[in-house]
Amino acid sequence: MVKEGVKLDEGKNRYDLIPFNCLDDVVKVITFGAAKYGDYNWQRVENGKMRFMAAAFRHMAKWMMGQRLDDET
Repeated sequence: MVKEGVKLDEGKNRYDLIPFNCLDDVVKVITFGAAKYGDYNWQRVENGKMRFMAAAFRHMAKWMMGQRLDDET
């Protein structure tokens, strides 16, 4: 008699739905940033939460104005 296996994953995040072909682009941007600023530099920036929020809004504003690609990356 073979007992049926149990996997208690109902309601958990579905990582199997990630479009992994997109991850390569994310990794390219992160690698660019690490080469420019150093590995994990973002963790050492003074007042980082507010400064990175401001940077995110700048990027979002450019996107809203039609810019689809960052000038550097």
